[in-house]
Amino acid sequence: MEFSLTRLFNLMKMDFLINRKFILLSVLALFGICGMMVLFTSDGAPRGSNQVPPDAAEITYFVLLLVCGCLVTALVFREFRSAPQRLQFLAIPASNFEKVFSKWLYTLPFYLIVSSIVFVIGYQVFGAWVEYATNVIFVPFKDLRFKYFEYCILAYFISHSVVFFFSVIFNNFPIPKIIVTALLCGIVAFSLVLLFTRVIMHEQFIGLYRGSERMFSHKLSPEFRTWLETFLTKLPYYFAMIGVPFIWVISYFKMKEKEA
Repeated sequence: MEFSLTRLFNLMKMDFLINRKFILLSVLALFGICGMMVLFTSDGAPRGSNQVPPDAAEITYFVLLLVCGCLVTALVFREFRSAPQRLQFLAIPASNFEKVFSKWLYTLPFYLIVSSIVFVIGYQVFGAWVEYATNVIFVPFKDLRFKYFEYCILAYFISHSVVFFFSVIFNNFPIPKIIVTALLCGIVAFSLVLLFTRVIMHEQFIGLYRGSERMFSHKLSPEFRTWLETFLTKLPYYFAMIGVPFIWVISYFKMKEKEA
């Protein structure tokens, strides 16, 4: 695994110069999406009140970071769409690690910073315009529930690793392929969890998946409920610390296969 800061900087500089129009249009599109989301969510005020609930900001940030971020990540290896561009990209004088790392930097830390800046500016600017035009009141930026923004960042951190891995695999039409593959993987994983639960707790079921009266008669102890709630709350963080780096490593080796 070779790494040079000079080569990495030159690679990212070249990538920026080649895709500068796409990057500029993407940033402008983020501002447009932010404005539309602020306008759409302004209709969520309760009847008899012109106060827009705080989840309007959270939904806007969720769309900007998670939804748009996954779309950008799915398209990050645009060079793989045709054989000549793919060969040209693989022939760039940089190591596989540097090529993967440069795309990772663009789609995770850089995109996180850019989308957050777009939200901070857009929420206040577009919010002021919508307030003036429609007589609604948005929650001031300093009073937003920032813990939910942390959840959005965690969700993007996890989702990005999966989409980034699939973007290395799929050369053509990555977005529909990633969506279908993710849905199938989710269905398989959910079915395996149900099957595992059915096998382990077979005495608690009648038929295939119908719970017996014995299942519903059990009451969990307060200690176990507290432990379970804590575990489920921390489970995404455990996956972010263990599963996400593992997916990054797989993405690197998958990229290495393309050059072989």
